Amino acid sequence: MSSLTQQVLNSSALIISTRFIQRTIGLVSTLILARLLVPNDFGVVAFLSITLNLFQILSQVGSQQYIISRETVEPEDLNTAWTLTIGLRCCFWIVLLLLAPQICAFFNMQQALSGLYFISIILIINAFFNPGFWLYRREFKYKKVFLLEISTKIFSFLIVISIALYKPTFWALLIGDVLAALFSLLLSYLLHSFRPKFSICRFTQQWAFSKWVFAKGILGFTNQQIDILFVSKFFSAPQLGGFHLSKDMALLPATQIITPASEPILASLAKVANAPQDFAYHFRLVMMINILMALPICLFMTTNSELIIEVILGEKWRHISSIFSAFCILLFSLSIESLLTNTFIVKRKVKSLFNFNLIAILLALPVLFYVSNYSLEILATARGVLHLFVAMLMIGYLNYCYKLQLKRVFILIIPIILSTFLSGIIFEFLKPLLLTSSALLNLISYTLCFFFIFCSIQISFYLIHYNRYREHKHFIEIIQYAYKKVCTSHY
Repeated sequence: MSSLTQQVLNSSALIISTRFIQRTIGLVSTLILARLLVPNDFGVVAFLSITLNLFQILSQVGSQQYIISRETVEPEDLNTAWTLTIGLRCCFWIVLLLLAPQICAFFNMQQALSGLYFISIILIINAFFNPGFWLYRREFKYKKVFLLEISTKIFSFLIVISIALYKPTFWALLIGDVLAALFSLLLSYLLHSFRPKFSICRFTQQWAFSKWVFAKGILGFTNQQIDILFVSKFFSAPQLGGFHLSKDMALLPATQIITPASEPILASLAKVANAPQDFAYHFRLVMMINILMALPICLFMTTNSELIIEVILGEKWRHISSIFSAFCILLFSLSIESLLTNTFIVKRKVKSLFNFNLIAILLALPVLFYVSNYSLEILATARGVLHLFVAMLMIGYLNYCYKLQLKRVFILIIPIILSTFLSGIIFEFLKPLLLTSSALLNLISYTLCFFFIFCSIQISFYLIHYNRYREHKHFIEIIQYAYKKVCTSHY
């Protein structure tokens, strides 16, 4: 196994571990908050999160992606990226303060105005984050990243829960977010020795890359959050809270496992970007692994949505299980899009990425406006289908440019599709045998049973066809390497 593959695997393992711990903490937090707060609180928080994220995207120029994708990085590159980020963030922070009353009035969220003023300071705090920390990701040194993100998550959890127990209100989440941002900023300087200075000497080089990232970021945010914007405008705050919470829950595997596991791919693809055959091979391998993770998760979540919601959020949220299930199509689509986005960035096709985001928005606007007259479930389903359609267009374009051998990709994923649906059929026959009076025990036993069946079928297939396809052989080697690492760590 190549050293690059080992680096990517080790980095992915650390990132998955980080996201798993973060999500475990997040689930515990959600379990508590869902029982302390009401849907209206979650609606207000959803609105504030969307608004803040919009201005963070508007003030983002892809500095981290720029640093990671460069072959060599000098201190002036980091200094320029840091300076550019601070300048834009300060400008958009002032704009947000001036427009806050009008934004809240447009969405009938006047109750959120004071909260918006409060959390806007996160724009400034995050701008001063140590850019030297980006080098850890570029060089596959994820231990410090692990330490920072886990420490920040634990700190935020303790703050939010403490305040919520004292006074159940959405302010607990806002205070926790601001203090967590400050804590993360402090750790970034404690854990990395680089000390940035104000400089714009590399502005021209970075802006040539960043101007399209800036434009893509605006469209990307609109593309990702346009459904929430429609719900914010045409539905009530409690409905927005339920819609946002179900979307957040449904996309957890993509945001916390699949996409983070693919994060080192940006660096690994960059190293083989100028070797067409190696690049195409790495793309096919990672596409296969992404679908291998996403497809069975989507099927399990769709068929067990009521049980998942009941266990995690409680009985009073059971009515959102149908929305949760509908979002599973979007989960699968975003799992693929994460790889495609990284591929476009590595190949410096940021302008093309911008165009695809524009296409997605132009398709989404009329469709979502039409389906917003119907149920939230239909709206969630439409979002997933639209994303999947655009992802297929992106794959077709990449194949046209770089000869990725799509026929081979289809051959690689056929066993995954068959294994997933065969696992679902077998699981449905065994399900009555696992039924108990405890919803929690049911969810645990169902999860273990379904994924044991899937993994057994999938691994058996790869062992049978071990030498037929290079990608299958490579995947088995990755599993064997990971197994040896786990066994070694216990001694």
